[in-house]
Order: sequence, then structure tokens, then C-alpha cells
Amino acid sequence: MKVMTKIPLELYMWLEDLGESGQDVINLYLGGLTGLLKIRPRGDIIKALVTFWDPAHNVFHFSDFELTPTLEEIAGYIGIIEALRDKYLVIYQRYGHIGGFNNPESKICNKENRLKWEEHKCFAFTVVFLGLLVFPRKDGNIDVRIAGVVNTYLTQAKSTLAPMIVSEIFRALTTCKAGENFFEGCNLLLQMWMIEHLCHRPQYMNYGSTGESYIGEFYTRVDGFNMPEGVAEWTSCLFSVTANQIEWTLGWLPIDEIIYMPAIGPHFLLMGLRSIQPYAPYRVLRQLGRCQIMPKDEDLSLHVVEIRSDG
Repeated sequence: MKVMTKIPLELYMWLEDLGESGQDVINLYLGGLTGLLKIRPRGDIIKALVTFWDPAHNVFHFSDFELTPTLEEIAGYIGIIEALRDKYLVIYQRYGHIGGFNNPESKICNKENRLKWEEHKCFAFTVVFLGLLVFPRKDGNIDVRIAGVVNTYLTQAKSTLAPMIVSEIFRALTTCKAGENFFEGCNLLLQMWMIEHLCHRPQYMNYGSTGESYIGEFYTRVDGFNMPEGVAEWTSCLFSVTANQIEWTLGWLPIDEIIYMPAIGPHFLLMGLRSIQPYAPYRVLRQLGRCQIMPKDEDLSLHVVEIRSDG
């Protein structure tokens, strides 16, 4: 199984070429997700985690406990802490290079095209950023549907990417568990999430922030954690970990309200780019700082709907 293991150098260069004003726009568009550019991809963690994924319940099942990425945690990484319940869904070589408009072969040398590019360059970067780091494809191309997602995300003030990100992570874990050879989900967010829950520090609680994004402060929060190296070491670590060794609630993520259960049933359906995935937070209430109840044993895989890219 392969994962996205290298952040393209062109993505860093493109962001630099946007200048300070363009970078401010990107930070406004993407929030804390821009911090992913500073995260080292760890394919060994993802490969080990697939072993513990339970596709019937969309949770990781370890020795005596369960965990799953929650909407609140992913929204926290993005930078949306409050009012999540009020939210709803939603090519560098040619366009990114600072001298691209001086290249006759690009066929976009006239002033009209340059003005159009100046108007849309931040939008284009956002599409490519999400297409490479958050919703990657195994062929390395950008899914054109992301442009529509970004357009909705930027024009609808109450939209959020968190449900789509969670849905895509769930789908990628399930397909890889079934033998798929590429992880088509955000492995960067998933690895950070797992490491933080393993980084158990008794008596530690931090509800503050230095002002950076929660992704940007990740390495500071996990400083001192003895990180396993390699798939075998990670698998051994995850096999042996027990509930009392877990950092159950992330101290940097104060949650007044959680998305718990819809009125019509015990689980939500999260629409992703490639599938609709069931989400049942009642299985991990302890993880969200609530009293854990006995989860209902329901086969959630029956509610998965695959979405064809050809419509």
C-alpha cells in the first residue's frame, strides 16, 4: 500500500510566488490546513493503522478501546473550533511559475489572460493544494470536482470541509483494508491525529495557543514522544497500547458542544468526494470528553454509497 509521502516542491514555490498578499488570501481560504506543508508524511503510521480499522463501524479497534477521527478534531486542525453545528458542506508547471506568462509555449501570454490569472491564482492554488494533500488521487492528478467544492467553500460563509475530509479518510481506510494499493485520503491529518492520541501525558492540559494554527503547533505538542519507526514497530506499538495509555481528549481543543446523534437515527451520513460514509460518534464519546455509553452494534458498512467520478 502506498500513501502520499512527498509534498511536491512546486507547491512550496507556488505559495512563495503568490507573495505576502496572496499568502494572506490563502491562509484565509485554507485556515490551518496550510500548516500541512510543514508536516513530514509518515507512510509507516498509515500502513500500520489500516490493520486496526473496522469498516463495519468506521472506527479503529485496539486491544480494549476504540478511536475514530471526529468532526470536532478535524475541524480543530482546520481552525474552526466553534459553531461547527451551524456549518454545512461543501497545474503548477503551466500556471504557477512566476515567469509562466513569458513563455510563448504556454499560449497564455497576452494581458487579458494574465489579468484573469491574477484574479484566480489563489483559487487555483487552493484547488491544487486540496487535490494533492487533502484529497489525493493514486494517479497523482487533481480531481476536477474539487474546483466546485472550493467554489462553494469560498462563497458560502457557513460551509466547512471537515465532513468531507473525515468521509474521505474513512473511505481510504476501508478500501486499503480491502486491498487497495493507494491511500486516497488525508494521511497527514490522520497521522497527526493518531500521534496526538498516543502522546499521553498525565496532568497535562493546555487550552491555550500561541496564535499559530493547531497544525503549526503540532510538533511542539508532541515533543518528547518516542516515535516508532517503520511499519513493524508501529504495528507492535498499536497492538500493545491500552486505554489507560491514550490521551483521550485533545487538551488544545475545548469543545462546548459536540455533534452527537441526528434526530432520525444513531448515525450521520457524511458526503465525501468519492463516497458517502456513515459516522457514529456515540462509539467514541469518551474521546470527545463525554460519558461513554455502550455503543449500538450496527453494521454501518451497509450505509456506504460510492460516488462515480463520471457522474
